[in-house]
Amino acid sequence: MLAFAAALLWQLGVAGIGFGGLARLAPGVLPAGFFAGLVSGATGAGSGLVLVPVFDFLRDMGQIRITFQQGVATAAFAQAFAMACAAFGWVGRLYGPNAPAAAMRIPGNDLISIVFATLAAALPTVLITQSNVQLTDRTLQTAFVIFALALGVTLLIFAWAFRRVEATRQRPERFDLYMFLLIGVAGGYVSAFFGFGIGEFLVVYLIFRKFPVYAAVAASVIVSAATVAAGTAVNWGFGRIVWDLALAAIPGGIAGGVLAHWAATAMGPLWVKTVAAAWIVVSSLAMIIRALA
Repeated sequence: MLAFAAALLWQLGVAGIGFGGLARLAPGVLPAGFFAGLVSGATGAGSGLVLVPVFDFLRDMGQIRITFQQGVATAAFAQAFAMACAAFGWVGRLYGPNAPAAAMRIPGNDLISIVFATLAAALPTVLITQSNVQLTDRTLQTAFVIFALALGVTLLIFAWAFRRVEATRQRPERFDLYMFLLIGVAGGYVSAFFGFGIGEFLVVYLIFRKFPVYAAVAASVIVSAATVAAGTAVNWGFGRIVWDLALAAIPGGIAGGVLAHWAATAMGPLWVKTVAAAWIVVSSLAMIIRALA
């Protein structure tokens, strides 16, 4: 986070962004950043599922000029801050002085194993993919909407189908470690294009394997934060980040990320996942309708 903050201050001087432009964008983008940070930090789902549809809407309204690829890259950059804050919050919640019962979490060493096994495959995948594979704006937008809609429906079904499944597993087995590597490759590849994917894949797998829900969310948030941060470095180098949008979204994203674990525990895992899935479905359908109009 300190490295990102230092680089951000440097970029501000280079880009010469004024407060007038930020003030114009803040009423629409700042609340979206907060909601994105809250949803992503509470569920492990990527902030891009909230911010990209908002950017797309603002572009259609003529309020911003941005390509779809720039929107994804900017959302991923804001997401890196939000999910880093959420990751620290989850670690403190699960392993701090007021930690919940052992049945609601997994041993710290096993959480580290899950995170490192997934990132060992995810980080090189996202870096190689973003550096070498390019999609046209139209192709990327179509693929984004289709994948997001399918993901939203899947998460909604999954949340209610597994609402009464009790967590019975505390430690990953060797089979799980192989699966984490596979999730890292698949999630890293998808996240390279859309800015989301790896967190959703990991949290669904962990809950399916009957790990505690909050531990699953914590692991997915940590992995997502590291993955999008690595991808942001590539996007920054290619000049894909729209700085005024990013700066308008990041403060809200940080606030949402800080509050995410409290929101998740207050609402309960079922309703957190339901709200997130419903937003994904509705926003994806809205993007489809606007594209066809």
